[in-house]
Amino acid sequence: MINAQEKWSLNKCIEHARVNNLDIQRGYNAVANADLSEWQSKLAFLPTANINGGYYWNFGLTIDPISNTRQPGSRQTLSTTVSGNWTLLSGGRNIYQLQQSRLNSVAALYQLEEVKNNTFLNIASAYLQIIVNIQLESVAKGQLNTSLKSLERTQILYENGAISRDNYLQSVAQTKVDEGNLTGATNSVLLSKLLLFQILQLETDFESFDIEAPVVDLNQLSLNDYGRDDLKNQAIQKQPSVRAAKASLESAQYGI
Repeated sequence: MINAQEKWSLNKCIEHARVNNLDIQRGYNAVANADLSEWQSKLAFLPTANINGGYYWNFGLTIDPISNTRQPGSRQTLSTTVSGNWTLLSGGRNIYQLQQSRLNSVAALYQLEEVKNNTFLNIASAYLQIIVNIQLESVAKGQLNTSLKSLERTQILYENGAISRDNYLQSVAQTKVDEGNLTGATNSVLLSKLLLFQILQLETDFESFDIEAPVVDLNQLSLNDYGRDDLKNQAIQKQPSVRAAKASLESAQYGI
């Protein structure tokens, strides 16, 4: 017995993209790089130390540094060098770099959220488009069934001489138009499914890919606050793209 292929709900599509989408993964990598740059900026405040050493062993005739004469034998020399550096103030350069790297980390986080939002919106849009196209396909099927029944009655009337040939051909033509509309609607469903399939970057068989239509109670929906300017302005200010742009602007000011 072959189990039916599991259908994809909208929540399942979003959770799959959250983990597997390449754009989102690149966003996480950008955040990690920004955090690493911030850590390097913090390390710039620490002192540095260098230790160098050398050991030399000469065989044969050597020059005695005291008598400046050649003497047979060997000579061993050990030399070490220790140096340190601690930058206390360089015109505030390290401080500015640290502030800039912190703002770059903040900008990277907001840019990641923007990538997530855009990806999830694209998924939701493609998902809803599939539902719309399925409904249009259902309407096209109903229209074709109506035209086929009308054609049967028209054909009977035409064969009995009740209507002219022109009326009969008009009914045939309408049926062909409805068949074409159904074909176009079916193709639209397949194309919209293919779009969602590509956005999800799935590696499974496309022929078995299908979605689960949500159950929506239209009576529970409310649009009382739809279009309020204050809500739109608050939404704009909270958008990750706006916050990322502000953080990038502040970061650029520290880099001047």
